[in-house]
Amino acid sequence: ASTFLTARDKMTQYSKVPFVHEWLSKLSYPGASWSEVIHTEPSLDHLHWAFLFAIFSAVLQLFCYATTKLFASTLIGFSSTPPLPRHVKSKAEQSYYRRVGEAVRYTRPIELSQYDCKALSATHCDGQLSAKEIERFLIACNEHHLECRKNETRFQESLFPILTKTFTLTFGVYISYDQAWLYDRNLFYVGWPHEQGLDGVADIKLLYIAHIGWYVYKLFGQTLLDRHLKDFMAALVHHCTTIVLMSLSYHASLLRVGVAVLLCHDPSDIILHGAKLMRLLQQTICMNVLFASLVIAWFVTRLLVFPYHCVLSTFLEFKEQHGNKNTHDDVVISCCSFLMTTLFILHLHWFWLIVKAVRRTLSGKPPSDPRSDNEADQDSQQQTNSTKK
Repeated sequence: ASTFLTARDKMTQYSKVPFVHEWLSKLSYPGASWSEVIHTEPSLDHLHWAFLFAIFSAVLQLFCYATTKLFASTLIGFSSTPPLPRHVKSKAEQSYYRRVGEAVRYTRPIELSQYDCKALSATHCDGQLSAKEIERFLIACNEHHLECRKNETRFQESLFPILTKTFTLTFGVYISYDQAWLYDRNLFYVGWPHEQGLDGVADIKLLYIAHIGWYVYKLFGQTLLDRHLKDFMAALVHHCTTIVLMSLSYHASLLRVGVAVLLCHDPSDIILHGAKLMRLLQQTICMNVLFASLVIAWFVTRLLVFPYHCVLSTFLEFKEQHGNKNTHDDVVISCCSFLMTTLFILHLHWFWLIVKAVRRTLSGKPPSDPRSDNEADQDSQQQTNSTKK
């Protein structure tokens, strides 16, 4: 019998986090138990556990939402009370604007159509402010609330991937850094599919299924819950491609190259959202450092290491070691090659957006996320239309 089959009862001895597997094995969950997952060969039947990790991801998203509500306003430095017009200097005028603001409850979005600006001036300002001045002030209040809401959303959108991807990257490096196959693509397929050895397999399955669950949740969240940014369709294709690729490679026991693919992707995500978070916190130096690091990390990990170390291995090393043995294996590896090539094309697309952002910054313009320009314009236009009704 193969090493995989004869030693499967000792699987947890090959794990660096046996307590996690022990806890998951105690959970009453429909379908194959976690003990069965880590003690048998990879199968699509195991992937129902991904939905549990999707639920865990949703819980973490709620935690990020609560954290944002509690701390974002303090960290970013905005208040629910809109600022007074900059040109106002006298205390009397400041008092008039505050009275108007309190009358319309300006600590929250204002329905301008509900108020008569002339009546507000006569009632709260002794006629000292014109209707136009009051209208401009109320519009500015709504713009302030719109910006606050968008900043809260951006804060949460950055915090969630930083938290989750930092954990999965740390765990992935911890369980695989001492594996020779991680650094030599010639070893990706040695012993495939049943003679690859047990060392680290339980942890790799945990990493795999957790990632699939994360992307299942992101696919749901990005479609139904999150903002639809400029690159919505590209992100949707990315998530679908990743879920299919990981599920297929798991079923085919292509776990070694799969781990290498995961480790190529997580660093750039963390740096990208870290740079966005620093921008919100107005930490310009940290933002610039992270932004420069993103250009380097994205180019190295996704445009050099990923295609050379991972994608090419499916065309070269797998073909040399296992090619032309049976049609099924050739079809599986061809599908994986196609899916990874699709991801690489998406990486080129996003890298071009990064380059455009670099050119914008070098030209002296403030840095921005090129994905969100359209969305921001639409939000601002909708809010302006609402205030003018």
